Amino acid sequence: MAARLASAPVRKQLTFVHQGGLPEDADVHFICVGTPWASAGLDHGPVAAVLSDLFAMAARRGRPVLAAIRSTVDVLAVESILENLKRQYPAARVVLVQNPEFLREASAIQDFLNPPFIIAGSYTGEEGVDRVLEAFQPIPGSRFRTTARGAAMLKLACNAFHATKVAFANEVAHACDWAGIPAEEVFDMFIQDHSLNCSEKYLRPGFAFGGSCLPKDLRALIGLLERTGTGALLLRGVLASNDGVIEQMCGRIVAAGVSRPALLGLTFKTGTADLRDSPYLRLAQQLVDQGLSLRIFDPDLGRETLPRTLADSPRVHLCVSPQEALAGADSIILAKLPAGLQEELQQRREQGHPVFDLERRLVPVPSDRSTTAA
Repeated sequence: MAARLASAPVRKQLTFVHQGGLPEDADVHFICVGTPWASAGLDHGPVAAVLSDLFAMAARRGRPVLAAIRSTVDVLAVESILENLKRQYPAARVVLVQNPEFLREASAIQDFLNPPFIIAGSYTGEEGVDRVLEAFQPIPGSRFRTTARGAAMLKLACNAFHATKVAFANEVAHACDWAGIPAEEVFDMFIQDHSLNCSEKYLRPGFAFGGSCLPKDLRALIGLLERTGTGALLLRGVLASNDGVIEQMCGRIVAAGVSRPALLGLTFKTGTADLRDSPYLRLAQQLVDQGLSLRIFDPDLGRETLPRTLADSPRVHLCVSPQEALAGADSIILAKLPAGLQEELQQRREQGHPVFDLERRLVPVPSDRSTTAA
């Protein structure tokens, strides 16, 4: 960095000012201040201080100021800061964009010049996004336009995922060490799988995982780790999180006040009658236990394969077609999308009919966020 800053071309392009001396002729003001962790969350004091200076400058100049936040932020906190500053400077016009950086310490320059993507989202509609992205014109990488909330969440999600990978590798390494297996060798092989392990697979939001393999093998590794005495905090958390997805959806459906949902799909995967550890089956059982009546359709399922607790329940009706399941239902729980029904289900959702889209197959509408899996 010192060598780059000392070069003649760079010296001609850089101007340093002290606090309170923001350059008023800048096309874009990039806010790159720290937001360290405080006791109650991220410390947005430095961001608030810069934004306050920008609002004061905009009010003094009488024309708009464009700014982009590169710092990691809680976007809701920034929105609150903006509202306060707008009241303090009612004549000021500050166009603010969230434009997070994805830089690693000690390799920040290389990361800046070769980013995975460049993302920008405005706090005021789409205003300012194009101008911020234009500033990165010489830099390669895909460009994404989103909301300020989406841009901020992406930054948090990326770093949380990196941290999760480190914790996962360390937990598995504990099991390897205890069993006398070279952990480095295991992970050298692990990362060669670009179909599943190091790929976009299993990285789409939807409902809980299930089936005959993932839950069983996860529990097997947890059991091995517990024998080592080191515990399995991350992997146990995965099981708890998965259970939570099912329980939260059950709570949302019950809270919606419906009583006769049509459940489209019960086995854990299309094309199989396997109900082992099916998350849809677990959801169905919880809903019946809550007093709801279910109209179930699954082309892969026969009544003889239903668990006794459902097959013998007067609250469960196994239907022979999706149309029969929908007839008389006051809501829809979409686990597996029946052929030819996507357009009808989308229309029902847009008309305000309660549709709980477990695997996020339909296009969301603003009014139904409470019925989407999370």
